[in-house]
Amino acid sequence: MPLFKILIIVLLAGMMPTVMAATDFRQALQTISPSYVTLYLKRGNKAALRPNGSTRPDELMERLLDGRRSAATETKGSGFIIDTAGHIVTTSSNIDAQQTLWVETYDGIRHPGELVATSRSLDIAIIKIQSKQYPAVTFAPSAQLGEPVAILSTHRQLANILTTGVVSSLPRVSALSRPFPLLQSDAIVDLGSAGAPMFNQQGEVLGMINAALIENRGFAGQSFAVPAATLKRFVPMLSAKQSLQRAVLGVSGVDHFIELNSGQLRPTAMITEVTRDSPAAAANLASGDYVIKFAEESITSWAQLQGTIANALPNKTYSMLVQRGGKSLTISVTLSAEQID
Repeated sequence: MPLFKILIIVLLAGMMPTVMAATDFRQALQTISPSYVTLYLKRGNKAALRPNGSTRPDELMERLLDGRRSAATETKGSGFIIDTAGHIVTTSSNIDAQQTLWVETYDGIRHPGELVATSRSLDIAIIKIQSKQYPAVTFAPSAQLGEPVAILSTHRQLANILTTGVVSSLPRVSALSRPFPLLQSDAIVDLGSAGAPMFNQQGEVLGMINAALIENRGFAGQSFAVPAATLKRFVPMLSAKQSLQRAVLGVSGVDHFIELNSGQLRPTAMITEVTRDSPAAAANLASGDYVIKFAEESITSWAQLQGTIANALPNKTYSMLVQRGGKSLTISVTLSAEQID
């Protein structure tokens, strides 16, 4: 046998176990299944079936949900258990105008669900069941670009459907999510996927599905999730029925480039306006400042800075590295708080 054919066979033999391992979610599925739930939403009249009107410019998930809501008086959704007290997280759009809510756990038992709290700004809802026998999910510390992910969800008339893909973009802010970032993957989602967990091969939750790119009422290749960091930040407050606050810096800005010593250009965020009596004004930030770092995180776009501030803690002091007039300045700023719904 020619040498090059032997080499190809050896290479393929060495690659196959790696490829199989990279898409093997059997253990992860066993880990997360006891925490996954299917939501059954009973609606009483057609007036209640219409979407509530999304504040998102492109209304992607509202378009996805529209067909499901208008098709039947009982619709399905997804969610997952976040603590041993029986609290469940799903999307706020899942439970609009509902009359009756049932939660089906992995063992096939249906529990009456109680709506605890919702946040339209975050698209998060908290539901509670009385049973405390089901385990809570574990949140992943972070997501890696290109890492394998899976989504456990409900599709049309089917429940407990597993789809897989990879993380196609790390959390970022867009018109779909402003000012909060969303995690992006190419794993397929469908009607009923809103509220489903996106998880890694360890069975750790990376985020909660809440949007998708839709073309001609079909999946167009990208799904979006509220990242674990946002869930960990706000879900405990919602579960406890506390008011929600996000951090505010008090600036407007745009994407910009600054020139490095080598003559190359580096993307960053440029402040275009500082709000009067804001934390930015108190810290002497100025229009024309380039934000290089915020709390040791390198800033490469205005959207990234927005998302970083939105997930920061109100009333906490952070360090900012800015460039002004060609000189680097380190500025301390104490963020203020803004109520969100």
